[in-house]
Amino acid sequence: MFKFMATFEEQVDFTRKYAQLAIEQHIKYGIPASVTLAQMAVESSWDKSGLAERANNLFGVTAGSSWKGPTVKEYDDNRWKDFRVYNSKEDSIEDHSRVLLGSNYMRYCAHLSSTDHLGWIKGIKAAGYATAPDYVSSIENVIKSNGFEKLDQMALEQAAQQGVQIGYMRGRQNEYKSSSVSSNISKEKKYILSFIPGTFSLPMNTNNMIVTSERGERNLGLKGASRNHKGIDIKADNAPLFATEDNGRVIQAGFSGKGGNTVSIEYDRPDNSKVVVTYMHLSKIQVKEGDIVNGHQQIGVSGATGNVTGPHLHFQTDYIDSQGNKKNLDSAAYLAEISLRTNIPVRAISEKSKVDLVASYKSEMAILPSSTQLSIADRINENGYDTDEERRRRENQQDGSQESTGDLLADLIAPLLKSAISLAIQLSSLDEQGSVSKEDADLQAEKEVMGEKASIKVEAYHSDRELAAVDVNKLSQTSSAIYESEIAVEKQQQNQIKMS
Repeated sequence: MFKFMATFEEQVDFTRKYAQLAIEQHIKYGIPASVTLAQMAVESSWDKSGLAERANNLFGVTAGSSWKGPTVKEYDDNRWKDFRVYNSKEDSIEDHSRVLLGSNYMRYCAHLSSTDHLGWIKGIKAAGYATAPDYVSSIENVIKSNGFEKLDQMALEQAAQQGVQIGYMRGRQNEYKSSSVSSNISKEKKYILSFIPGTFSLPMNTNNMIVTSERGERNLGLKGASRNHKGIDIKADNAPLFATEDNGRVIQAGFSGKGGNTVSIEYDRPDNSKVVVTYMHLSKIQVKEGDIVNGHQQIGVSGATGNVTGPHLHFQTDYIDSQGNKKNLDSAAYLAEISLRTNIPVRAISEKSKVDLVASYKSEMAILPSSTQLSIADRINENGYDTDEERRRRENQQDGSQESTGDLLADLIAPLLKSAISLAIQLSSLDEQGSVSKEDADLQAEKEVMGEKASIKVEAYHSDRELAAVDVNKLSQTSSAIYESEIAVEKQQQNQIKMS
């Protein structure tokens, strides 16, 4: 077959698109994510092969006598062969896992650790997967040169977060149902969230919330109170309130009758939908209609204005699809999304039911990159808006001062890590005499990422995974791609320092 030489940018795009898929296979079946992704890269020419583009066939799998689906002919090894056609790339990856879970491969690989990628490659080769004498070294080279072995540690950590054992679906691989028209990446999750760059924040400086009134039908016995409650009421008395995402537009800021002092902020999503977040009963409003706000920017103070029985925050979330249709969402689900995007553990305990309203939603969510949606960063030039960071990145590229490390995952993470370190430096300086400017913090963060010695002590920028009280003002962090916080467990334990 024709071998395509991918550019570095194309390799980055490939990794962004398929890394999480490989991690999911690792979690479900115990097949190293590094091996899956490297095989996919080699055998699909980084997703540019004719089979990948025309047949969603990422591994060059021939039809074989057992295949009952559609096929396509491709000239390979000096003859025409029939290859499998899949409904989606996800189906191709699942089928590849089924092949490797067959008895002939398990004879060589069943006893291996899911992080022993070299052992798996050798076992796969011994079982007859490939005949090329340099197959093991070629796959190993792709893994090592691109840092794909980090994916195996990410899989272990994600499995721990989900409360499942690695390989929990092994032996049940035939339960997978092909998505004939769906391109959802995760088949176990109800809520698939696309990656959105920027800063996400909880609406208050606490991750342990008490919900005094849930969303839905209710009867408070208060004259004029809504019986169809569209938000959740969170116990809060003169608490600072914050915007939850970047680039939010204030569409309401003022007194609204029963809702008292009210602020509504609209956030654009990559698929042209919108999320509208509303805060009611504020004692103080610190924004005006038309303002653009960013994650963790204070927008007001909670209070007891309007029709209330006591001080609290009415926190409401509405969704507007790309066609302009609006529907009310459970704000507990939105809090779960923020928790997932920031890696800050969040609880919202109902006073009435004693249930954590966030937990059930978070367990059904996954944040995955979407090949059909542009991120906000991808749309910068298209929509004509820009940021200082994006301009600096382009300038560095133009003058050649920013070079690739050759490690795709490291190159993807580095800018996000720099932002997190910069934020940590600025936050830690607040506890000392004087403060550090953003420019100095950015410069210091650049040195940290490049491995140079720092002259300013950087407080930990990894959030504590234990569900204890968290100062969200310090933990507010830049949300990263699918790799955010997915560091090897042992490395994380070494680096993690509790924030003061």
